[in-house]
Amino acid sequence: MAFFHPDQTVFYGGDYNPEQWDDPAVLAEDIRLMQEAKVNLVTLGVFAWAKLEPSPGQYEMQWLIDILDRLHAAGIAVDMATATASPPAWLAHKFPDSLPVDAQGRRLKFGSRQQYCPTSPAYANRARALVERLVSAVGEHPAIVMWHVNNEYGCHVHECFCRRCAETFQQWLDVKYDNDIDALNQTWGTAFWSQTYSSFDEIQPPHLLPTFANPVQVVDWRRFSDHMLRLLCAQECLVLREQLFEPPVITTNFMGLFPHLDYWLWSAMVGVVSDDSYPDPASSAAAAQIAFDSDLMRSLKQQPFILMEQAPSAVQWRSVNAPKPLGVNMLWSMQRIAHGADGIMHFQWRQSIRGAETFHSAMLPHGGTNTRVWKETVALGAALEELPVVHGRMPKVCTALLFSWESEWIRQSCVGPVEHEFGSAARKWHRTLFEAGYTSDFVNPDTVTVDELRRYLLVVVPELFAMDQRLADTLQQAAEAGVQIIIAGPSGVVDNNGKAHNERDGYPLASLTGVKVNEPWPTCLNEHGTARIVDSPYEAPNSLTDRITGGSDLIGPPLGIHIELHHQPLKEATLVDIGQDPASDSRYGGTTWAESLSIDADVEVWARYGYQGVLAGELGGLPAIVHRIHGAGGVTYVSFDANACFRDGLCTMLLDAQPGVRDVEQAKGVERVRRGNVEFLLNHGRDPVYMELMSSGAQAGAQKAVVPPVSAATIHLSADATPIITTYRHFVDDSFNTERF
Repeated sequence: MAFFHPDQTVFYGGDYNPEQWDDPAVLAEDIRLMQEAKVNLVTLGVFAWAKLEPSPGQYEMQWLIDILDRLHAAGIAVDMATATASPPAWLAHKFPDSLPVDAQGRRLKFGSRQQYCPTSPAYANRARALVERLVSAVGEHPAIVMWHVNNEYGCHVHECFCRRCAETFQQWLDVKYDNDIDALNQTWGTAFWSQTYSSFDEIQPPHLLPTFANPVQVVDWRRFSDHMLRLLCAQECLVLREQLFEPPVITTNFMGLFPHLDYWLWSAMVGVVSDDSYPDPASSAAAAQIAFDSDLMRSLKQQPFILMEQAPSAVQWRSVNAPKPLGVNMLWSMQRIAHGADGIMHFQWRQSIRGAETFHSAMLPHGGTNTRVWKETVALGAALEELPVVHGRMPKVCTALLFSWESEWIRQSCVGPVEHEFGSAARKWHRTLFEAGYTSDFVNPDTVTVDELRRYLLVVVPELFAMDQRLADTLQQAAEAGVQIIIAGPSGVVDNNGKAHNERDGYPLASLTGVKVNEPWPTCLNEHGTARIVDSPYEAPNSLTDRITGGSDLIGPPLGIHIELHHQPLKEATLVDIGQDPASDSRYGGTTWAESLSIDADVEVWARYGYQGVLAGELGGLPAIVHRIHGAGGVTYVSFDANACFRDGLCTMLLDAQPGVRDVEQAKGVERVRRGNVEFLLNHGRDPVYMELMSSGAQAGAQKAVVPPVSAATIHLSADATPIITTYRHFVDDSFNTERF
């Protein structure tokens, strides 16, 4: 079973759900139009369980075989779904305890999708039986190049609170803690609030509690819930691997930075990572989100991935569903490929005329072939055929970020010091590198090695709340080998089980950074630094009438965190926010987080907290950004939530000091990504961009590339090293009137 398409083009297509139509004429038209659009892969059968098994044990496979035959004859490959994502009505009726229970103790009903409890034996057994029958019926069909297990695990039901799940949680804890309840009590810290357990069967899932749950119990519950869904996926993967003659290519579609599943663990089960991604076309930062999701998916296995789902235009599930403007689907698809995608797929091929996704756009819309969306569908297929060969290649990368699902779970489970949005720091620091023109990898801090880190010039540790000594030692060795490392606080606050690092036991970051955090200082400001967030039954004082409280403002004005720069290269690299004095050595650099630091004598202070704005009286004059040299590299610690200007200045300063990093022009609105021997120019703006390109060989000299608005171009070298520039159009011909769009 070959994964790569035989003509070395990227995969192109979408979810195909012919059971919605059950009409031979529609099937014939679909295949004809797929060929016109140059579709070469479809995902088949994702929601077809009720069609494949209309009643318990009664399987109907011939319709599927007929469709596979037709698709194969037309040269269209199939990503065969196991169809277990949406159980049929008879399963819920016959086995009502297969339905999940929410945190309020309510059993969910049939009538939507993904209505199964992760520990339900009835669901697991029927799902396994269905996969076994599918393998028996179509497992060796020549159309199938890949197997698609379930669909978007955990998207709607990532946990269940039924009695069976509670008992399974107890058993899971028994195994995790080696049948030692004292070990659990020690790890959970149950001596606090008199929570000590004498046996595992006394433990319940953390829900319906009077007040705060035990933080480590919450983390273990998230680990358990993730584990149970992974067991379901592993069961299906095992059937495929044991019963198919050739080793199958297996995937299950991830969902970007999904907070409930640890994709570092999930990626080990699949041969190919695939992703579903739906950025809002109304968001001006959508390009940053696409880069983030794509870099993360590529990094999970350090290999190309497949974009399994995107909308050709609008989705249907937001409060306002903006269509993708003309050219955006082409541009975003090319951006995915630039960042490592080997397949561009959509949900779905033909737009539904009934059901919950009737108004979710599709490659073939309600309006048929004389529509903008269809014309763009055809144009994208043609463009992908024109691409120079990038299949199997990886983008050029010199920066990386450490990211851990478990660390985020631990931070979110903590009661204080501030509420935390999952992955927010990783998004901010990744966006800084993206906006500066750098494609980044993500690295798993639980498994990272020194050799892995040495591949990068700059490694960012963005608020890695949970950290152990092994990781700190690995980072220090990487710095000694020449890597520049940025650590943004709060990092290394607790260990990997949520125990706070402290003076008595030592701090893992102490020898690495030369820093000890004496006290965190949340600012009580909102993320924009424009207003306070105050938990008080009283309104703010009136300076005229409130003679006591009107003079007791201990926090300071809501102006943000004032930072004084003491390192000249950093000052020169840090851009100045609107409204701030460009000649000043001080700037407002953060809004919500700060730390009081003590530092070792050999640590260089690059910036200090200033004497204006919030926290001036408490932190004024104390170190804010510090740097410690380690061998050929160094570690920079940032103790406040640095804004975009400070993040950009710090990353730019450290990277620009490296030879050969800035070797291309970066134009406003244009993203440049090199994948293999091909450079992608992605114009996310609404104006054409003219870029000078230097060539060598037979036609040495400057060449100019013009990238139209909301468009993509590629550059690769001919045999005589002359740049070949290809611009990809929104439509394959000029017969369609685009002026209306």
